[in-house]
Amino acid sequence: MKDRRDAFAVRWTPSRGPARKVVFEPRAVGGYDREEYERRNGEWRCVGREIVAHVSLETADGVTVGE
Repeated sequence: MKDRRDAFAVRWTPSRGPARKVVFEPRAVGGYDREEYERRNGEWRCVGREIVAHVSLETADGVTVGE
């Protein structure tokens, strides 16, 4: 397990509807801003956001945890 404080995004295209992405950006005071976007008319438009305490990203190589 690796501790990381880098921003990262996950993008996908659903079978119906516009492309989407979720971005996790570290906050200076701890935790992360989670912002969700939709691709509309060639631009990313924010459709929701919240503050989250912890983030972990699971991959075939293991788990990366933001602390």
